[in-house]
Amino acid sequence: MTLSAEERRRLSELADRLIPAEDGMPPGSVGLIEEVLAARPDLAEALGEVLRVPGDLTAAQTALAGEVVAGAYFLHPRVKDLIGYHGRRAVPIPSAPDYEDLLGPVVARGPVYREAP
Repeated sequence: MTLSAEERRRLSELADRLIPAEDGMPPGSVGLIEEVLAARPDLAEALGEVLRVPGDLTAAQTALAGEVVAGAYFLHPRVKDLIGYHGRRAVPIPSAPDYEDLLGPVVARGPVYREAP
């Protein structure tokens, strides 16, 4: 779904109200809306309906717009740089994890159990 010029303008206004420019952070309107809608096409129609409704939004409409705006905002490279988060990264797990610091006292203590009746 592509947004019309009017829908895009309304979304920019909403985004800037939801995430105002503060403390060196850009406003919400910098978000990559197209990427969010490409990843979540199920939100496109509902977002379009929200943007076409004149006047104030309901709580549910605000929540939907907020979800899309926040997702788009945190996809922007400048925002990622400013908050120092570039997504999850694979961390290799050693083939033989070293749990000696945790298990050492248990092993040193020896077996502790009660016989079953």
